[in-house]
Amino acid sequence: MLKRWFFVAGFVVLAGVLAWWALPGPAGKVTVGEVAPDFSLPDLHGVQRHLPKGKVVLLNFWATWCPPCRHEIPGFMELQKEYGAKGLQIVGVALDQNDLVEQYRDTAGIDYPLLVGDLDAVDVAKAYGNSYGELPYTVFIDRKGHIAAVHRGGITKAAAEAAIKKLL
Repeated sequence: MLKRWFFVAGFVVLAGVLAWWALPGPAGKVTVGEVAPDFSLPDLHGVQRHLPKGKVVLLNFWATWCPPCRHEIPGFMELQKEYGAKGLQIVGVALDQNDLVEQYRDTAGIDYPLLVGDLDAVDVAKAYGNSYGELPYTVFIDRKGHIAAVHRGGITKAAAEAAIKKLL
């Protein structure tokens, strides 16, 4: 029964996100080398957070109902553990509801910061060049706050690690 509810809730959220994406908004083309747009989204406790400064950031847009997104998470957790002390900060931006993200975080054991924006996160994704609503969508940001690379769709741990090593 819970799985059925989870599926229905995910479908409703997906439909809302897709409808929202079709609306005009602050979409832009992201160019490697440009300054990453700053943003503010709440974490799971409702505290507004901004893009980390002075670190290599892997900014991952995802949702609990997205199988390729969920597939990436264990690799991201391993990368955070391995490279966090060297200056890596992975940040997940969930295009989802807070309670669903919190439940999934607890189930999956996600140990890096998660920001939740539901439809507000769509605007942030658009600002990072994701005007087509692709998930997952990953942006690599260097220590100076410049966009170093963008990856549309699922990314392997090896590919993410290669991009991170170039920036550390």
